Amino acid sequence: MYQEPVHIFLVREISKRYIAITETIQIVSVLADKTIKKTLRLERTMASDKVKDVSDADFESVTGSDTPCLVDFWAPWCGPCKAIGPVVEALADEYDGKVTIVKMNVDDNPATPGKFGIRAIPTLILFKGGEQVDQVTGAVGKAQLIDLIEKAL
Repeated sequence: MYQEPVHIFLVREISKRYIAITETIQIVSVLADKTIKKTLRLERTMASDKVKDVSDADFESVTGSDTPCLVDFWAPWCGPCKAIGPVVEALADEYDGKVTIVKMNVDDNPATPGKFGIRAIPTLILFKGGEQVDQVTGAVGKAQLIDLIEKAL
């Protein structure tokens, strides 16, 4: 009768347990992700009433204007999005009447971010007359955002 060497038996058993643990981690990760998104789906509070929310439905009407429009693609669970939020709101006050500044929640409006190939947030895209002028990704500083806006003025 053939007896399997111990090292082969151990490798096989470890592989079985590794697969079981990996599957369990994936299940827990999916459940945790859904729970976190559900829990954090809070309405954002804005210090500035000049920053408006935009949706997939009204995106083209907002960005199609001759007035430059800066769109902040964000999500409530995104730390860098929260960090850049006050800067965006301050710019809305500074450029009031010159630039329209809006925010789009990428979780609630997946079509538009997909159309523009947005893979990371925050991403800010500047539009003028419906055409994309420029974009930046990440929690950039106020100076870089001012440079971005000035391109369309």
